[in-house]
Amino acid sequence: MRNREEVIAEIPKNSRECFRVSRSVFNGHVGVNFRIWFREGDEGEWMPTKRGVWIGKEYVPEVTEALIRAVETDAEKEERAA
Repeated sequence: MRNREEVIAEIPKNSRECFRVSRSVFNGHVGVNFRIWFREGDEGEWMPTKRGVWIGKEYVPEVTEALIRAVETDAEKEERAA
């Protein structure tokens, strides 16, 4: 099986960087690649950085739930402090 990647979302981080979320197949394993990409200047080609993570398909639901809980926990802390 050949390796392939399908970009799902690009989320701007700042003028030179973005978060890129991709569905990825690597050596027959399906997962999600969440990585910071950068470009030099306004017209440069987007390039991946080493900052990111590949999450196997079987871990995506648990990681997603953990991220949601992390945000909810922060929001609850802010409400109590107000």
